[in-house]
Amino acid sequence: MQIDTERFYRCEASCFDSIACREDRPWGWLYHDLENTHSWDSNHACVTDLTADMDGIAAEIETFYKDLGIVPQVYSAYLPNDEQIVVPALLERGFRFKRDSVRRMMVFT
Repeated sequence: MQIDTERFYRCEASCFDSIACREDRPWGWLYHDLENTHSWDSNHACVTDLTADMDGIAAEIETFYKDLGIVPQVYSAYLPNDEQIVVPALLERGFRFKRDSVRRMMVFT
């Protein structure tokens, strides 16, 4: 199934922007809500540039959420091969991977 990524990103932003703060990065987004730290939807990263430095991104995600006292989560950007590109860098940093088939997201804890 082909995903309209521009439409997806507009929907992603409008949905999660309504419940969390978003910090834009050249490679994607970091969502956070210090009043709702147990919510994955309020506290997750989404990598939208698969050509960027994945090791650097993984380190930035980990540091960002750990500094806030939040367990880092990463959602899929629904891009072709995103799992094969993003997951290895996160696994190298000690993240665990779980595929959620209902929401097609990548969850790292």
